[in-house]
Amino acid sequence: MSILSSYRESNLTEKLFYLFIILLPIMEVHQFPYPFGKKIQYSDLFFLILFLAFIISYFKTRMEWVKTYLYIPICLYFLMHVFSMFNSTSVLKSLLEITGVIYLIAIFFLVNNLVNNRDILHKVLISWMLALGIVLICGLIGLAEVYIFQKESSLFMLSYPAPERHKLIHRMIPRVISTLRSPDMLMSYFVVSAGLLIGFFESTENKKIKTSIITLLGLLLFVALFTTSRGVLALLVCFFIATAVFKERKNLCLIMTRYLLIIMIAGFFSLFIILTIWAPSKIAVSDSAIAGERNLSIDFHRTNKFYYYKYALSMIKEHPFIGIGSGNFNKSLKEYYFKNPKRDPYFKDFITYDPHSTFFGLGAETGLIGLISFFGIILLFLKYMFDIYKNSEDRYMANIALGIMASVIGILVQAITMDVQNLRFLWFVLGLGIALKNISQNNNLTESRYTYG
Repeated sequence: MSILSSYRESNLTEKLFYLFIILLPIMEVHQFPYPFGKKIQYSDLFFLILFLAFIISYFKTRMEWVKTYLYIPICLYFLMHVFSMFNSTSVLKSLLEITGVIYLIAIFFLVNNLVNNRDILHKVLISWMLALGIVLICGLIGLAEVYIFQKESSLFMLSYPAPERHKLIHRMIPRVISTLRSPDMLMSYFVVSAGLLIGFFESTENKKIKTSIITLLGLLLFVALFTTSRGVLALLVCFFIATAVFKERKNLCLIMTRYLLIIMIAGFFSLFIILTIWAPSKIAVSDSAIAGERNLSIDFHRTNKFYYYKYALSMIKEHPFIGIGSGNFNKSLKEYYFKNPKRDPYFKDFITYDPHSTFFGLGAETGLIGLISFFGIILLFLKYMFDIYKNSEDRYMANIALGIMASVIGILVQAITMDVQNLRFLWFVLGLGIALKNISQNNNLTESRYTYG
């Protein structure tokens, strides 16, 4: 039976679920006023309908909920967001963040319960390919508008001037964002997509699907370069890990590809450190009327991220257990800066939003316990995926597990300079991995009722 026919035979909840996957990367509702348009996206509104349909379906079919030990660190992670409110200076912001955490857990819960067999898993991956195709087309349209048709702006590109004293190359050229909110978020979506598609490529025998995956991965790499994001490093790490699905093909081309990836990872990591820690900033000119001298010196300032991390560490030291309050980093950053007697006046021009690091930001807002609980979720999840990859006799499941594992490790690399804990597609892929584990445990390896080739 064809893929299209299998979609038609899906029930209403499943159809809504596949549509939700397509809407997932479409961010920022421009019709909503600020800041709601920044916080809410179209898939969030659609998720309410989907979740209602899922609950109704659950009571009708009396399905059994998936049980996983991952709920232990997830519950602790949620509780630390709640407990952090005791130190919060903005309860409203904390409540908004807690609401967001509940939503992300709901995505995780829905995915790992709804994807309960290989047929649905297969259609999820096809739907993800379709969504990625839409994202890539929009990105290419933006690139064409700016670079070919010489338009000053595009809906799918981000272009903003940098302060004169802080002109890094990635700030001086238009950066592709496609349907997402920022170049870094687009790169995160690419990281997740790359792992899923490489695992899917080795799992399927369908030549049309394989050709489509190769095409999508090629376009993905091309568009990713125009994000000029540090997340390129995460993407390369994801590709390197995912190539393990080809371990039975020890040909020269694959070996050369792996060595090339290692060289590129080392090179981008060096550039990553340079752009994150150091940036040439200003020329300091000093005059001495008495001595009649004029001294010219070049001063190298650390970038704004260094100050984010510096003040985040101060927050963690003062509130090590429950943090400063979920959603309070931005406000506290300014407070810590202005109460510092040795503050650098250069930095005040760069106080922006978000800590730009999951390690420092989450540790500052929810304390070390909240930080440990989040990475406990990730590490336990990676163990589950590795067990499936090593022990499953079904190579379809094993390859998909490795692809998911590569995606999550890539996101973990990106967490160094990005707040990844609130990414919707991260929690989606976590739920997908647990669904994969559940299918494997139930030995649901019988021949599919649909034939995909």
